Amino acid sequence: MEELKALIIDDELDICILLTGILKQIGITAAFSGTIEEGELKLIKDDFQILFLDNTLPDGSGLEKLPIIKNEH
Repeated sequence: MEELKALIIDDELDICILLTGILKQIGITAAFSGTIEEGELKLIKDDFQILFLDNTLPDGSGLEKLPIIKNEH
């Protein structure tokens, strides 16, 4: 079975760390970033099967960016 990888895009570090720990317990590797821009760079560099995207980020709305990310990745 292929290893599942998740990307967490959230500007609250505590949430990223907590979610990363929970995912690790169920065998999912996670990476995180604090901005949409940084998250998009990680999406380009790696293959993620799961995305956690905060609604309100320093560089825009995750909800508005979601269709674009879904279409491109």
